Amino acid sequence: MRGLYAYKVYGKYSDVSAQAFLQAQIDTDYRKEWDNTAVTLKIIDSEPTSNSDVIYWEMQWPKLFSNRDYVFNRRYMICVEKNVIIIVNKCVEHPGCPEKPENHRVKEYWSYMVIKPFTHFNEPGIEFVLTYFDNPGVSIPSALSAWVAITGLPDFLSRLRAAARQLASRATVVKADTPVETNNLQGTEEIVDRNNFFQKLNAARLFL
Repeated sequence: MRGLYAYKVYGKYSDVSAQAFLQAQIDTDYRKEWDNTAVTLKIIDSEPTSNSDVIYWEMQWPKLFSNRDYVFNRRYMICVEKNVIIIVNKCVEHPGCPEKPENHRVKEYWSYMVIKPFTHFNEPGIEFVLTYFDNPGVSIPSALSAWVAITGLPDFLSRLRAAARQLASRATVVKADTPVETNNLQGTEEIVDRNNFFQKLNAARLFL
């Protein structure tokens, strides 16, 4: 179809930590608070040892269109040695998520985000790159493609940035007392919040 593009965004924020920027995206309950386009967002299946989830996402579309929904695998990877976080999303099929007649199921979707802190994961200051593609199943006018690039994605990232800042204000940062026994991780800092997120971080498998 005409009008299909992959979008690439480069960003740099001095007031957001990599930890908070990651959590604001992968905490599905919290995302429903700050992303008003997420009609439904829930984890269908999980593989905690590899930080991998299968997620159902229904996205609000304008009234003249059916809502779009997605079933995708999300996996995040934390590499302490290279000081980066990677988030990968890709459409999959899952028996727990049959198609709904009232929605249009998006079957071509993928995104990659690489987050690199200026210093440490829990300190403010990050740069990131996001590469994104989906096929919504309709021919998209060039004006709408331009709107996505100029307004849509930047607006989403602005809300994500604000959500990460708000999330950091809810949390208490503490030092871990003992080294964490995962692959090459020799001691870390963890953040304590309502979802015990950094208990999951400490159990993360690291990828070089």
